Amino acid sequence: MRFSSLAITLAIVLSAPGALAQYTAGPATAPYASIQGVPGAAQLLIVSGCDDCVETVPLSFAFPWFGTNLTSVNVCSNGAIIMDGNTASLCCSAWALDNGQIGGTPVYAQQVDRISVAQEDLDPAGMNVWMLDTGVSIIISFEAVSWFPGPTTGSVEAQVELFANGVIEVRFGTIVTAGNNFVCGTSSDQGGTVVFTSAGSVLPEFNAVGQTTGGIAPQNTGVLFQPSAGGNAWQTNSAVSSLDIDGLQGNAYVGAQTTTCVGGAHTLNSASTPGTPTDIAVVFAATGPTMVLSSPNNVVNIDVLHPTMFSFNGGVPNFAGLLNLVPHPGAFSFPVPTGGPFVGSAQQLAIDPSNADGYALSQASQLDVTVGGPGVAGPTADDTPIQISLTGTGFCSGAGSIAFYGTTYTQMWISPNGRVAFSASPGIDYTPTLAEALSQTEIVGYWTDLSPNAGGNVTVTNTATSGYRIDWSGVPYFATPAPLNSFAIEFDPSGVVTLDGLTGIGPQPGVAIGGDDAFLGMSPGGPGGATDDGPTTFGAGLAGGPVNAASMLYDFYSASTGAGLSGSLLPGTLNRIDFVPSGLNNYLWIGL
Repeated sequence: MRFSSLAITLAIVLSAPGALAQYTAGPATAPYASIQGVPGAAQLLIVSGCDDCVETVPLSFAFPWFGTNLTSVNVCSNGAIIMDGNTASLCCSAWALDNGQIGGTPVYAQQVDRISVAQEDLDPAGMNVWMLDTGVSIIISFEAVSWFPGPTTGSVEAQVELFANGVIEVRFGTIVTAGNNFVCGTSSDQGGTVVFTSAGSVLPEFNAVGQTTGGIAPQNTGVLFQPSAGGNAWQTNSAVSSLDIDGLQGNAYVGAQTTTCVGGAHTLNSASTPGTPTDIAVVFAATGPTMVLSSPNNVVNIDVLHPTMFSFNGGVPNFAGLLNLVPHPGAFSFPVPTGGPFVGSAQQLAIDPSNADGYALSQASQLDVTVGGPGVAGPTADDTPIQISLTGTGFCSGAGSIAFYGTTYTQMWISPNGRVAFSASPGIDYTPTLAEALSQTEIVGYWTDLSPNAGGNVTVTNTATSGYRIDWSGVPYFATPAPLNSFAIEFDPSGVVTLDGLTGIGPQPGVAIGGDDAFLGMSPGGPGGATDDGPTTFGAGLAGGPVNAASMLYDFYSASTGAGLSGSLLPGTLNRIDFVPSGLNNYLWIGL
């Protein structure tokens, strides 16, 4: 049997609508705005009148939610919308979206399908919770609602709008947390698998399971959750037809998916009922696999009509676009083609007389191919370093190691406070001292009290020369909204270490409003200690070197006197310092 006959069948069903389920997060498109007084808005009297209550709200339209169409939702006084008919009050904590599936805590006694808006222990008794049904959307708005136990414990302005096309938008107004953690995101129990989407990919103060860290109020307007292909329309593996990529399995709500670099090698593992004719369709395209519904019990997750579609045909790629069904179990290794970025998708078809259409399909396996690597997110919590593996996922062209003061490392520690270390974590220390720079682990950077949790971000990427670059972008000083700081630390495989974009560093706020000391440069640190030969006045067009092999190369700003860094950063024309290996396990420096 040839695949062309199946292609005719699939051409008919490709236009069939697929169920929408999982969500992707992006920035909100509109700001928070009170709906009190808006024509048609109504106060939710039950929820507004008591603590730990739930009120059923009818919808004038059908809202799609993980394969079902809802005509009502339950509004919970504790800042959530319950989507599965449950009447749980969700008292009295910020229940993690994953319900413990990947380690999030605390865990609720039962999984509840929900949209967490600002979900924790709210107390709207005597307060205002409003709704506005427009016919194509509904807005549920928590307006100046207190945290338990009442008005003296801060307040929340937060609302969610559910659109008839499945889009969900959460918006934040003024939030005074009084130390409360809370949760934002979507969560649903799908066949024992908790499928959830955190606001953390958009709002950095939320983590991977939707929780704020340390009661931090959102610094952004809100988040837009858009339905993405998948959900109830992902095919699963079966004994008749099974296919995974590098051992990765999906389920009915999540496909098997991994990220790779150009030139990498991967393995498709095929299995089927012994003697069953099978074959594997493979597509390399600019976008992900098409998700469409086929006949009962089969879901086509790849675009079989795509011009790049070919068959392994017993292990040998056949670009004729036809699948010849042959006995085909086993593992097949294949190299990732050059070029990119692009997406590779594969799905196996097997003869199955028990199925209505005579076939059984495997899950789809998706390979996201990147050129330089997607990079890795840096630290987001205040004062908390993270460890990064230089050979880990996210890097494509990196050398896999960094040489620093004569030692080679395959990992690094990145502190949100502007510095990088290698042999050990630099710790939560946000106040630099020369004594610490001399005796602690080796460091390089602009060490001062920065707060990426309050704004901006820190990212780690490959460089064009297969090195590594850590960027601080728009990060404020602690408890100071302005100025912002943007600079980078770059490591080249040749051994050169660069502090780049230094003109993007804002002047320290000053003693009167809580300025901090600052260390600019590098130190070998370590058990034996470095040598302090005094500060260096780095400057554009200047150069210099160490007094001895253990010398720190640094300038230092003292908040108590306002002195230091005078020639470089407060303000100056110096934009870059290249630290070039001297051959004596130390560095010469050049100012640019």
